Amino acid sequence: MSGTGFYGNNLMQESLILIVKVPKKISPNPIIESTVEFRFKSTVPSSALFGMLYGKISDKYKKYEELPILELPRSVLETDSKFRRQPQYRFFMESFIIQFGPEMVSISVKNGYQGWDEFFKEISYLVNVFKELNIIEKVTRIGMRYIDFFPDIDIYEKINMRIYLGDDPFKSSSQYIRTELKLEEYDVLLQITNKAEAIGDGLKRFTGSLIDYDLSISKDIHNSDFYSEYNQILNKAHEYLKDHFFTVLIRKDFLETLNPGY
Repeated sequence: MSGTGFYGNNLMQESLILIVKVPKKISPNPIIESTVEFRFKSTVPSSALFGMLYGKISDKYKKYEELPILELPRSVLETDSKFRRQPQYRFFMESFIIQFGPEMVSISVKNGYQGWDEFFKEISYLVNVFKELNIIEKVTRIGMRYIDFFPDIDIYEKINMRIYLGDDPFKSSSQYIRTELKLEEYDVLLQITNKAEAIGDGLKRFTGSLIDYDLSISKDIHNSDFYSEYNQILNKAHEYLKDHFFTVLIRKDFLETLNPGY
């Protein structure tokens, strides 16, 4: 997450712009998952989609696996809309994973988040593959998800969010908040818990706190409009997400302990 957030305020017919600095990076990097997903309606039968996609990306994504959902009867997978929006195949390369189903495709960072610029390059690669295949009639949802993990801390002591029981702050060793909000045209699902577990190198287990942002925009976007607009939609979503995390959610004194780099 990187960049600078800008907020405007009109005072006595003059525009006053407050520039809020947002770090380009923090250390250690808390991001354990970063995913962008597209849901779409296709112009070709779902039975043909896997072969078409694999034929385009196999030079780069050499390994793939079938997911357990494919054990369901084909008639169920074809007719139930919730299964059509679930991944059926997973493709691997060193730094990224692509998951693919009849009405969805997602791309996730593997082996450590290297920043938005690197992630966006691979997203654009995937979008251009679909543009060359010309198999999308329209895109119905664009989603972006970031999950941050903070080991050995209670995140509720570090963020600008409090739960009160009567007049006193409520404290618990196992606390989970799920809330939905709007950032302009984007829907945001924000989930926070101070009781989470992550698995590191060598399958070592860590306990700590987790912040999970799932930001999305749901509307029908015709394929030609999607290929010209996805860049702006995703970059704008990323700006909103990181600005909310750095300037709204977490406390300034906590940010200063994360070795922010500007």
